[in-house]
Order: sequence, then C-alpha cells, then structure tokens
Amino acid sequence: MRALILISFILLTSFNIFAAKKKGCGNIDEKIAQARKLQGALSQKGVRGELRNFLNKQIDSGVDIDESFVQKMALSHTTQAKYFKNYKVYAEHFKKHGKEFPGYSQKDYLKRAQEIASSRAENILTIKNSNGIFKYVPETNELLIVEKGLIGTLYKPSLEVINNEFKSKALPRFGSVFEWFVKAKAAK
Repeated sequence: MRALILISFILLTSFNIFAAKKKGCGNIDEKIAQARKLQGALSQKGVRGELRNFLNKQIDSGVDIDESFVQKMALSHTTQAKYFKNYKVYAEHFKKHGKEFPGYSQKDYLKRAQEIASSRAENILTIKNSNGIFKYVPETNELLIVEKGLIGTLYKPSLEVINNEFKSKALPRFGSVFEWFVKAKAAK
C-alpha cells in the first residue's frame, strides 16, 4: 500500500512539473527561488496582514513581482493631499470617473480621495516613484494618484480597458489589474 501511495505521489509530482514546464513556467527551481527571495524582501520591508496575504495570493497565482517593486513600496504612507489642482480639474475627473463610484456625489468623490490619501491602513498598497504617489486599494479596486502634493485622480481601473490600450500598442495583456499596477504603474 505504501509503495502504491509513493508511486502515485511521484507520478503526480512528475506530471505537475511537466505540466508547469509545458505552460511556459520555465525552470521550477528558479520560480521557487524567486518566490523565496521575494518573500524575504516582503518580510524585510515589514509587509504583513491583509496586504501580505493579498501579495502572497498574487505570487501564488503566477504574477511576476520584481524585488524592485517591493523596494518602492511605502508602508503606512500618508500624504496631505487634500485637493485637486483646481476646481475645473476636480469637476472633470468626477465627470469622467464618478460613474465608477455609484451613489457618490462630487463631494463624496473628493472625500474618498482624501480618505485614501491620508490613510495608513495596511491593506493599501502605496508606491512612490518619480511620477508621484500611487495608492491602490485591492479590495475595492481604487487607485489614487497624487502628483506634486495634489490629488491627480481617483478611479477604478478596468482590466478590459487596460488590455485594449496595451493591445493597440502591440504589448502583452495583463491577467489582473494588480499585475498591470505592478508592471506598468509602479515600474516607472
């Protein structure tokens, strides 16, 4: 009986490795080493709680997260951005993105942007780069962009829109909004 279980395990493991290589996963040992290295970087950065769980699920699902992404993360980062550049910009952004926030008035839209900007919640993924501060809330799919201390925009990215835009530029498609965020927004 033990021999049968052992043989079944070996066959199943061999099949999984073969299937993974067939899917283009490349060298399994490299993927495991990369995942361990990334986990070490996340631990060193102090990523924990809901955000750590979310990132672990992304890693497990095959999203290729580079260590430089982890280095750009700003945990529990708050910004004092309270306003858009001017009322016209504010009104235009609400007109464009307000429908993504059902039941929100223009004032509610601004208030939500301010809440995300000032939040130190562990579930908000914050990236700082040369283009500004990007705060992404995975649970609600909200992305706040702060530029030069002012609210740039608040919206809910659409994977379909993102992939259509990248398709028109003959670039590869993304499997999730998070993958786009990691590879396109945070990489800059």
